[in-house]
Amino acid sequence: MFLNILNDAEKTAFLQLAMICAKADGMIREEENEVLQVYCDEMDIQMPKFGAKIDYIVECFDNEKEKYNREIEEILSNFSKTRTIDVDTGRAMEKDPALPSNALAMMFIGKARLLKIVYFELIALIYSDGEVSPIEADILKRFEPDLKTKELENFAILQTKELKNLAIALTNQLNFVKTIELLNARSK
Repeated sequence: MFLNILNDAEKTAFLQLAMICAKADGMIREEENEVLQVYCDEMDIQMPKFGAKIDYIVECFDNEKEKYNREIEEILSNFSKTRTIDVDTGRAMEKDPALPSNALAMMFIGKARLLKIVYFELIALIYSDGEVSPIEADILKRFEPDLKTKELENFAILQTKELKNLAIALTNQLNFVKTIELLNARSK
């Protein structure tokens, strides 16, 4: 839903995190693969090929925790820039020191808001198979400190639990719609 405002580095980082979560139990299930493809479609990119790196990171979780931590932190470091979003076009730009003349048409996006988007979207993938693996739980937990900070006084900041509940509810509703569509297709 919100992935279109990510820049190229953030899109790649998001997909790396998503693929790590999908591969956390040793295989990417059909439900997870569908969600990954929806992410790529939303971001208007092809599914990247970094399977070997994903396998390496997942393997490091159990065997070499320090390497795993470094890899995840490196991925998360891609979500550190503040920028503006043109509300009319949805295009992201790195934040300029001076506000543009059309400042009312811009929306300020900081690191915490970007992480909320990534967190929210990852939950849809993580809960698509009904299980939360230790790697998935670890990745979600890494977002919590940044999600609890206030960026701007004028924006309501949702807490981690609320984001999680909203994402799970949305995922459940989307799965329900998919079930109805399948039943409808079978009845014809």
